[in-house]
Amino acid sequence: MTSHPNPQSQAGRPAWSVSLARTEEQVEDLRACWTGLDGSRHLDIDFFLVVLRQRAAIIRPHVLLLSRNGRPATLLVARIEDVPIPIRFGYWTICRPRMRRLVVHHGGILGNSEDEPVRLLWEELKQALRRREAQMLHFNGIRTDSSFYRHVREDTPWFRRDWKPGVEPHWQIVVPQEYETFHASRSKNVRRNISRCASRIRREFGDEAVLRVFREESEIDRIMADAEAVAAKSYLRGLGVGFMPTQENRLRLQLASREGALRAYFLYFRNVPAAFILGRAAGERLHLNFTAHDAEFEYFSPGAYVMVQIIRDACRDPGIRFIDFGFGDALYKRNYCNDKWMEVFPVVYAARPYCILLNVLRGTNAVVAGLAQRQLERLGIVQRVKKAWRTRIRRQVGRAQHS
Repeated sequence: MTSHPNPQSQAGRPAWSVSLARTEEQVEDLRACWTGLDGSRHLDIDFFLVVLRQRAAIIRPHVLLLSRNGRPATLLVARIEDVPIPIRFGYWTICRPRMRRLVVHHGGILGNSEDEPVRLLWEELKQALRRREAQMLHFNGIRTDSSFYRHVREDTPWFRRDWKPGVEPHWQIVVPQEYETFHASRSKNVRRNISRCASRIRREFGDEAVLRVFREESEIDRIMADAEAVAAKSYLRGLGVGFMPTQENRLRLQLASREGALRAYFLYFRNVPAAFILGRAAGERLHLNFTAHDAEFEYFSPGAYVMVQIIRDACRDPGIRFIDFGFGDALYKRNYCNDKWMEVFPVVYAARPYCILLNVLRGTNAVVAGLAQRQLERLGIVQRVKKAWRTRIRRQVGRAQHS
C-alpha cells in the first residue's frame, strides 16, 4: 500500500496523510478502519470484494484512506476497470472504444465528508488521471448538494467534464411507527389502488396467494430459482437490466444472509412465483435492490402487494427507520416514498486530446437528445412512447420464453 503525507498540510493545522490500496490484500488490511467509519454498513467491504472478484472488466481496486494526525478519517472506495464507452448519434451507436475508467462507488465516501478531507481526496483523484492510471473518472451517484460535486463542477474545465451529467432522484420512505399513518399520508388514488390490489388477489386466489420472506442461507437456491422464473418474464429482462442469476448476485445474497440482513420477499399464486423484492437491512435502512413481477399477473399488481407488505413489516420493526429505494425515477417510487434528494453521475476526462474528443462527441449527442426529448414532451407524447416501448419489450420477452 502506498502512503504519503499530503503536501498541503500546514504548520498549526491537522496533518493529513493519504494511503492507496491497489490490491485485494491491501483492501483487506483496511477492514478494521473501514468498518469503523460512518457509512460502512451501506457499502460493506465484503460486498466490494465480491464485486472485484466477479466482474471481469475490473483491473484493480483504488481505495484511498485519508488519515488525520494518524487516525483514519475518510475512506474513498473506487475501482479501475476497462470498459467499452458507446459513441452514439441519436439512437445509433457509431463505435464503442475501450477506455480505462476510475469509478467511485455509490455511497463510496465513508467517514468525515466535510469540505477539507473531500478537497484532499478530489486532488488525489485528479492525480490519478495525471499519472495516466485512468482516462476518465466516473462518480456512480453523489448528491447534487455535496461538497464533492461542487469541487468537480468548479474545478474542472467545461471541455473535460460531461456537458449533461445524468441527474436522478434518490427515493426513500421515512418509516412511521404505524402503517396506518403511512397509509393516510398517501394520495386518494394510491390508497384506492392498494385496496383494489388486495381485493383482486383475495377474490381470485384466496388462500392460494402466499407471501413468503426468505432470510436464511439454506434458502438461497430457491431465491435464485424463483427470482429468475419471474425476472425472465419481466420487461426489465428485455432491456438487459434487473435481476440476473449470476454468481455475483448469489454471493451477495449469501453475504446478506450470513449477516442476518437478507430480506427476500416473494408472492406466490397457486405455488407459482408472481413477484419478488430483494432487500438488505443495513443499520436503520432497508435497501431494496431487485424487484420484478410476472407480466402474466399484471392485472393483480403483485409487485405493489409485496411492496405494501414490506412497508407494513418495516413499521413494526423498531430497528428500521428508512426504506431506501435507491436512485432512479419510477411511478411506484413516487406513489410510496415521502422523501428524496437528487444525485448526479458526473464524468471527468483526462487532459489528453483523445479523451477530450470523446467528451465532445458524447456531449454533442447528449445535447441533441435533450432537445429532441423536450420537443416530444411539448407534444405530450413522451409517456405514450414509453408505454408502447415497454409493451413491445414485454412481447419480445414473452416470445423468447415460448420459442
